[in-house]
Amino acid sequence: MDTILNPVAVPGWEQLLREHPTRARVLQALTNLELGYYFGQKPALPTRKTILAEAIRLGADLSPTSGQAVQRHLDELVQAGHAIRLDKGKSPWKSCYALLPAKE
Repeated sequence: MDTILNPVAVPGWEQLLREHPTRARVLQALTNLELGYYFGQKPALPTRKTILAEAIRLGADLSPTSGQAVQRHLDELVQAGHAIRLDKGKSPWKSCYALLPAKE
């Protein structure tokens, strides 16, 4: 998968891109934003709103009002083990998301 820095290996990326292109772009957006945070290019870990904007920029078939669709894709990525949710307070809408470290 191409990122803002270098390509990274994501198990099953080609299949995810083929079968669920929007979810793949959401994962790619999450990756770009998280890398940007860790390398000082972004001020905070990704939120649903920033992931939506980046996914649209990457070509995901989403509209700027697709917050709930992004939430669904993020939840499915969490269930599939690609990401984790970092809760901020009681509202899931304010949660941040992060990638899981690669398994050996």
